[in-house]
Amino acid sequence: MADEKYTSAYTGTKIDEAVGHDHYAHDYVVECSLTGDWAYRKWASGIAECWCYKEIKNIEITQSDKWAGTDMYYKNLGRLPNYPFTFVEYPIVSATIQSTLGYALGIYNYSDYGYNNPGTAYLFLPSMPNTTGNEINVTLNYYVIGKWK
Repeated sequence: MADEKYTSAYTGTKIDEAVGHDHYAHDYVVECSLTGDWAYRKWASGIAECWCYKEIKNIEITQSDKWAGTDMYYKNLGRLPNYPFTFVEYPIVSATIQSTLGYALGIYNYSDYGYNNPGTAYLFLPSMPNTTGNEINVTLNYYVIGKWK
């Protein structure tokens, strides 16, 4: 219907038509840049998105990294750098991990996330890596979307 309105999942406001990423049909980028490990875009509607690609090399996995009572291993990868700006509410964070190990890896963010940082990343492995010295290289990919104003 021509007079039907849609509710934005990000801003809660009514919009005339649904478009990609739930932006207003007339929305436009007001600021974009690369800063440190992050790239970002701010939209006129108040939506902001940023993404990060971070390589972490020579992560050593040892028996002391074994999760008690399981065959799983985990490693604290530390906190990522702060977002390039502060969100006004908790953003939606999507994190993926890439590796050439040939089996599943997982990534988990600890509860120290906030409006300006995605928190501490943990790497989970289903078994001890079969690599020389049990060292692995991974690439973390983060995509974050939320409100900036």
